[in-house]
Amino acid sequence: MKKNIRIITAILAVLCMSISVQAETEIIRITANGYEDILPAVHDNYVVWQGRQNGEWEIFLYDIVAAQTLQITDNDYPDLAPQTDGRYVVWLGMNYPGGNIFYYDTNSGLITQVQETGYYPIKSPPRIADGRIAWADQDVWRSVWPGDIVLYDIATGTPTNISLPTDPDYKLDDHTPVIDSTKVVWVQTDQDNIEESTVFVHDLTSGETFPAPDNFATMQSPTRDGNLSITTKFDGHDREIFLRHQRLRKNMQITDNDVEENHPKIHGNHLVWVSGLGAEQEIYLGTTRLLSPISPGDGFVSYKKSYPVFEWEAIGYDRFRVQFSFTKDFTEGETSTFPSLSDSWFDETSFTVEDKSLAKWLDSMGKIHSPLYWRIVAQDQYGNETTSQVRRVVTIKKEK
Repeated sequence: MKKNIRIITAILAVLCMSISVQAETEIIRITANGYEDILPAVHDNYVVWQGRQNGEWEIFLYDIVAAQTLQITDNDYPDLAPQTDGRYVVWLGMNYPGGNIFYYDTNSGLITQVQETGYYPIKSPPRIADGRIAWADQDVWRSVWPGDIVLYDIATGTPTNISLPTDPDYKLDDHTPVIDSTKVVWVQTDQDNIEESTVFVHDLTSGETFPAPDNFATMQSPTRDGNLSITTKFDGHDREIFLRHQRLRKNMQITDNDVEENHPKIHGNHLVWVSGLGAEQEIYLGTTRLLSPISPGDGFVSYKKSYPVFEWEAIGYDRFRVQFSFTKDFTEGETSTFPSLSDSWFDETSFTVEDKSLAKWLDSMGKIHSPLYWRIVAQDQYGNETTSQVRRVVTIKKEK
């Protein structure tokens, strides 16, 4: 029996290494104008970027659900480097020589300048996560002082110098902050010895600040989210957009044209990039959906009436049903769906046959050498539904 189990495991492992991917990417052009549109960012259902309208950089927002573009700023100074956390849009506005931090609330439609000081601090482009903004301040007063990391909580309207405990004498340069929902990370450099740098972590839950451990992975990259990573590759003529699925070990080419693509970003199943050069630079949005059974592959379950864990990979879908059948075309009467209720779904991407009625049905239908087929029915947040490829899972044998 143990030998048979080892053989089954080996078969499934080999089969899982060769997975056909059912994926599609819908691409739309967000901008169409005669000026530069650059530095896009995406989070949840919002895309933001800066566009050089009438010779001045302004901030724009595209609502993916509403399919509408909103110009957020319209003034006589540059507005630069926008970011969004899915509710707020934050950017660097150059209304002072060192710039100021601004944010836009998509709920209220209001723009707020975070703080204003009289001696023109030089500010780095801000980063935002869950309503908290982080940036580096370098105060200018006769000379440029070493930088500090400022954390601003929109809910309380409170700025905090979170690098002060690590540099109470203001002698070290704190710079390059990044932020996510749990922490702020930045680099601290000794200006007298620029080769001496320390990465610090500020825990947003505990409020503690400490040097990052040696094996610390700084943050999620804006060009990677979960198993997906986006990049550009030269195809012999120009750079095109490619998407890689790490778990499935699959590279998918998204664009194939005669235009240069650059500045790719990803969040969830939304991809953004810049296409073109100079005044022809425009913003594009790709929405990727993928539904692929992972395991098990063809093989035996066991001689006992037990079933493996059924797993699949889904991107762009968040509700699922599993269907089993002893016919490849899933004919009525030969198919069982779980959950069985028409209005019931689950959000996991794996399924274990624990329901006794389903297990009894599978056992009663199973005959010697009769194949069992399975597939996934998936639905996205907008109610769009699709069905995965059919997999022949196992050959069921009755226990001798």
